[in-house]
Amino acid sequence: MMQTARVLLVEDDVNSARLLKDLLTAKGAVVTHENNGVDAIERAKKESFDLIILDLRLPGENGFVVAENLTRQDGQLAPPIIVTSAFPDKQNRMRAFQAGVDAFLNKPLDLQELVLLAANFSRRQQHYDAWRLRVARHLNDLGEKRLQRSGHSQSVVATCQEMVAGLPTPAINTTSLYEAALLHDIGLAFSSGEDDDHAAIGAGILAVLGFPPTTIFLVKGHHITPGPDPNMPDLPPGLLSFLQILQAAEKANEP
Repeated sequence: MMQTARVLLVEDDVNSARLLKDLLTAKGAVVTHENNGVDAIERAKKESFDLIILDLRLPGENGFVVAENLTRQDGQLAPPIIVTSAFPDKQNRMRAFQAGVDAFLNKPLDLQELVLLAANFSRRQQHYDAWRLRVARHLNDLGEKRLQRSGHSQSVVATCQEMVAGLPTPAINTTSLYEAALLHDIGLAFSSGEDDDHAAIGAGILAVLGFPPTTIFLVKGHHITPGPDPNMPDLPPGLLSFLQILQAAEKANEP
């Protein structure tokens, strides 16, 4: 029902977190758990999720603050958010919806209702992600055709996969690396040639389409290491290694 859906579960109660993680995993989801609001914000900004299940009462930052942070990020579309709370009064519900959440469920949870909502929301996000990738690939192909180098990005992806296969298990998900490898020259569709700053143009296009900051960071720096990025003050462990892999793969497949 939720095959390959990427879910961020933000819940500080150990027993509730274990129950929900086991339930969603059994339905096919890939669940990442955070037990406080601060870590949840950082995780959601640096990784791509199809759904966030968010408790309101959390240490660090409460669920309202988490939702506001994630739904008001410039250039990044937040995934659907389901809030869970043992305090379902109207004031809390209105404040949660004002913060941009998509659904509010009362505790104790109706697990069947949660699973159905989670499946519907994550499926919607996956459909959007697939559309976004198709659009970006089309633009990237246009740029390659203009320079008569069709298939270049696919070769870069293959080289990245070979390089990652020879390394220990990466500290972060490889999705952003492979997305960046596939789309690193998307800016060429709107630039006049190799001498233009097509990396920055490509990063801007991906930001408009709502790609995660990790993918944008890699595309922006695939020719030179970028300076400090205000959108990513604390880089996820392993991201600079991914940038080095992308740069090496690009160089290895130069026409």
